[in-house]
Amino acid sequence: SAALIILKNIMSGSDASSAAARSKILVNDSCCGVLESSLEGARSVAEAIVREDSEVALSSGPGAAGGADLVIGAVEVFGRLSLHREASVAKARSAGEDHFQLSPQARSLLTWLSEKVAPALMPAGAEEEEGDKEEDDNDLLGLGDGALSPIAKKSKRSEFGDGDSSAVAGGEGRSLAVQLLKSGLVLFSEWLAVGGTSSAEVSARVAKWGRLLVDKDLRSDLFLAYGRVFLQLAAIDRTGGAKAVFDAILRCPDLDVPEEKGMKSIFTAAVKLNPSLVVSSIYEACENGSGSKSSLPCTLEELVPSKSEVTSVAKYCLMLALQHPGGSKELVRVAASKLRKKEAAEESKSGLDFAERMVGCLCRCAHKAASAQVDS
Repeated sequence: SAALIILKNIMSGSDASSAAARSKILVNDSCCGVLESSLEGARSVAEAIVREDSEVALSSGPGAAGGADLVIGAVEVFGRLSLHREASVAKARSAGEDHFQLSPQARSLLTWLSEKVAPALMPAGAEEEEGDKEEDDNDLLGLGDGALSPIAKKSKRSEFGDGDSSAVAGGEGRSLAVQLLKSGLVLFSEWLAVGGTSSAEVSARVAKWGRLLVDKDLRSDLFLAYGRVFLQLAAIDRTGGAKAVFDAILRCPDLDVPEEKGMKSIFTAAVKLNPSLVVSSIYEACENGSGSKSSLPCTLEELVPSKSEVTSVAKYCLMLALQHPGGSKELVRVAASKLRKKEAAEESKSGLDFAERMVGCLCRCAHKAASAQVDS
């Protein structure tokens, strides 16, 4: 355990001594190979715990929590070693190069988390979407401090679906699976933050992990890390993967108070990074469950009634957009675009559609900056 702690500090440390030690390790192929082989064994142990929790449980003695820490820590060190090694190789190939692809080791870790760990957390009866097992070709947000994730609270839920052969009942296996996914979000966020490419591959995997957010217990552990991943994607992704990740957030049925605060922070940052992506996604999520009405709304509740099919998270984000100068301006742009298309198609419908009611709501109850945009 002492050796692992030292390795963790070397791989994640920003001080001069850590950087120097890291450089010595990375230029030694033999050393890297030995470390990768040793650390990769932690994945086998973790998979056994996740797959057969009742038979392969962590020790129940005083070192139980430490044992879980060792497994998670080893997987995290393996990921960071892969990250730093590939960055080092890329810079050696081309002086000053600051973009690099997923290494085979990092890709293997991403695939393992998606195909062996995430399915163990899927709710009973959840069906695997087409393409879950496909090898995607080729981003996420940097967590400032790069802190390693702690052991989560043990969940009370005890039954899961059969996403694949590693799906199991619960207990320590479920707790370990949650923390491994959380670590994965941290690692691949850091990967993208320091110049790693392959955003399409990472976002495709992470978007599927987003199906776990409908579970309240899992959401409490994964929500902020998942939201930070979305921010990194919103800043650099050009493949549409960021939208898929954000759509998973908008599908959450509800948020508690701490999560609402987190959602507000995520929205505020994202609308600066990529307002078109953020607001159009919110607009679509609310439009799809609202239908047409006969009168203009004066309040958000009238625009998106509680009894509609719109999730409370999408409605909360719409409220944030209405209150935000940049967000409300973008809402007007999206609604105006919809109205122009409707006019061009010479569509005639009974009642007022969502775009018409959105403009009315903006004029009557939104931020002053939004109303000023309507005439222009």
